Amino acid sequence: MKKISFFLTLIILFGLMSQLTAQNPVAGRYKGHMVKMRYVSGNTRDDIEYLEYDGVELTKKISDLNSQIADLNNQIKSLKSQTPKPPKKDSAPKTDTAQERRLWELEGENHRYRSQVDSLEKQVVLLKDSVRFFKESLRKVNHELDSLSRIVSERSGDNVLVDNYSQSGSHIGAYCRLSCPWLINSCFSQTNDLGEQFWNRQVKLSHQIGIYWNSASLLDRVPITLGAGLEYSLMRFSAGIGHLEETIENAIDSDDCRYVASLAYNNVRENASLHYIGIPLSFSIGAPRADRISGYFQISLVPSILLKDSLTVSGNYSCAGRYDSIEGNPVQLYLTNFSPLGFGNFDLGVQQEESAVNTFMLSGRLSGGVFIPLCNTAKGKTSQWVVKLGVNLDFAIRSLAKQAEKDVHFPNAKYRLNQYNLLSGPGCRYVSPSLEMGVLYIFNKNNR
Repeated sequence: MKKISFFLTLIILFGLMSQLTAQNPVAGRYKGHMVKMRYVSGNTRDDIEYLEYDGVELTKKISDLNSQIADLNNQIKSLKSQTPKPPKKDSAPKTDTAQERRLWELEGENHRYRSQVDSLEKQVVLLKDSVRFFKESLRKVNHELDSLSRIVSERSGDNVLVDNYSQSGSHIGAYCRLSCPWLINSCFSQTNDLGEQFWNRQVKLSHQIGIYWNSASLLDRVPITLGAGLEYSLMRFSAGIGHLEETIENAIDSDDCRYVASLAYNNVRENASLHYIGIPLSFSIGAPRADRISGYFQISLVPSILLKDSLTVSGNYSCAGRYDSIEGNPVQLYLTNFSPLGFGNFDLGVQQEESAVNTFMLSGRLSGGVFIPLCNTAKGKTSQWVVKLGVNLDFAIRSLAKQAEKDVHFPNAKYRLNQYNLLSGPGCRYVSPSLEMGVLYIFNKNNR
């Protein structure tokens, strides 16, 4: 009976949920038992249309038991009609041994029939008890459901949240992310004459802020939502060269004469700050709950437009040249300080090259985290305000910048003076892990 009381409590709760979900079937697991129910609201009373407990449909079970009772009653009637009537003992002579044996056989057969009838009658009694038990269970369920329905209707001004994903409405939120983007560029794999990589990358703290909207769950059993937002991003990158020397064969000066150039770079530092406005489009598994902590996993596609770029370079370089011939005439000329032809010491910060950063950017995002309602869930309280804590991994799908043309004066130089080397390498992209904190508000379908 204790199990039945648990069962009745669960059926009552699921009946209430079914009423609030406009006659949708409700299913759940309670104390290890699977319960399914379909509840229909009426004008004067409420009816249970379908009720199943551990795979057994109760209303059908009652009908089956009644059918079994009817079958057993038919069998009893049949057995009673087939019971042989032994002849009277006084009707035959006592000396007739054949008649005595026949009488004994008939009495034994009669006893067997009566035993079968008694057994079937006992089964009928048990089945009738089962039918009464199930009918009483259904009557109690309907009675309790009517009581709870009246209580719910009387509290129509309260905020009642049903524990069902299909009842959770859409939500809006705002967030802030702190990220550390890691730039990926083929130029960073370059090596000097000793085979050592001479570029060093520096991680710069970046951030994103945004607002977003997420739909209600698209499914009843699994919380799946779609969302869109508006996001501002600041991506910062930095890389530099401590010291680099290289020799360029067939360098060309401003007079189009070929020579051998000797270049030396010192304390070079390039910085880039890229400002984007993006529209994240997301697909989420997991939704915020007003009464408990829940988790989520999200995949997003983020098309973005470049608002502004700020590219700076610092450091200095020197250039010297050796001429072996001029206009076909062999010479021995070595220039170290002649600025009209580009020889001497120069400040890299003086250069003002045009930006090759792409205006349109496309990136992807993987996210995961938890939703924490702003209430004491241990005491059964609920709140439509929820805190969002998560981690993200952004990755560029499209290259950050166009590939700049080669420097006509130093066609094979490792460090190119005519461009920002930080972004201009082929396939320049980034990977950016970040921490996220936000707050959101749930719009519930059944605020009551």
